[in-house]
Amino acid sequence: MPIFKGDKVKITFDTGTNIDGVTVFIKFKKPISHRTGAWATTKVNSTKVLHECPGGELDETGPWSLQAYVPEWPGHGRIAKLFVSRPLYG
Repeated sequence: MPIFKGDKVKITFDTGTNIDGVTVFIKFKKPISHRTGAWATTKVNSTKVLHECPGGELDETGPWSLQAYVPEWPGHGRIAKLFVSRPLYG
């Protein structure tokens, strides 16, 4: 299902490892401005997290880079790409 700029979207990440008892963020890098940041997540189960993007959070078109991050751990997850398209109007 395509994702468009400004859409409300639920992003689920499977970390592939047990995340019980830790905080997981999803780091992002925008495709045009290259601004970076991190979103808070909600735990879905022992390996998956969810972030719900409100309308307007995905505010740039192109390939967003996303990566799971646990501050208590020394590493990062793999980088995933999320392509955000431009709607016909707006």
